[in-house]
Amino acid sequence: MIKKVEKQIEINFSSQVLTRECVGQMFIAIYELLLFQRNCIPFVYKTFKFCVSRLPEIDDEEQGNIHFETHRQISVAKKTLEDIKNHFELILNTFKTKEVREMRVLFGSTPLTPKEVWVLKCPKISKNHSNENHRSSADSLVKNVLMQIIISTDLCDYFASKPLPQTNVFLEFDMTTLVDDDFNIFTEKDSEERILQCNNITLDLIREEETNQPNCCLDLEISEGVGKIFLEKTEKLESTFSTYEVNDFIKGYKDKLVKGKTIWEICGKK
Repeated sequence: MIKKVEKQIEINFSSQVLTRECVGQMFIAIYELLLFQRNCIPFVYKTFKFCVSRLPEIDDEEQGNIHFETHRQISVAKKTLEDIKNHFELILNTFKTKEVREMRVLFGSTPLTPKEVWVLKCPKISKNHSNENHRSSADSLVKNVLMQIIISTDLCDYFASKPLPQTNVFLEFDMTTLVDDDFNIFTEKDSEERILQCNNITLDLIREEETNQPNCCLDLEISEGVGKIFLEKTEKLESTFSTYEVNDFIKGYKDKLVKGKTIWEICGKK
């Protein structure tokens, strides 16, 4: 019996201010890395996005002039990119509107039988701050955290020694209770429903708060559409957390040769 791997890796960083949106961007960057490293896509995300954008649009008249498998591969690649973009948007929106404790990325045929689970633990977020006022520092923070993960010896060794075949990708969040409209996107899960018999890697993002906490965003009025909101100054009541699974998942894309060539080679010559 193959022994499962359990790792917990701390990612430490220092920041005066850390907004919800910045943490959302961090998690998107880590998720983007995992999609490539765990073979959901054949290239790093930006390269995959560029290559897919160069694939031709095939209408009904052209379908007869192109090999069936090539047409199917093009469709799968485009659908994969669309699904990834939707997940990115959902992650950012979730952090903007909910209090998130952790996000889990599950690789496997179903969310109940994953081959591998990544747990991303949320660092402490600054209250009463707007991302608009801290965008430049947010970008550097995201790069700093991502670089620590990329150069981690433990993770480099793990990626090299534990390759994962292309499989489905599911997302889960431990977060505050949903409103009715959210149930089109999420399904509440029983925490005891899944007994993990797979590799489990936890990335614990730990923020070291700097001594001087700025009050730059207090009383700041923010325009949003035709309405206006004010950053909250009051402490929230203690939150109740539940586990929610994202209804839509990513099937991923794996290159398949058509007459000895990939779709990138075939379509690149058109």
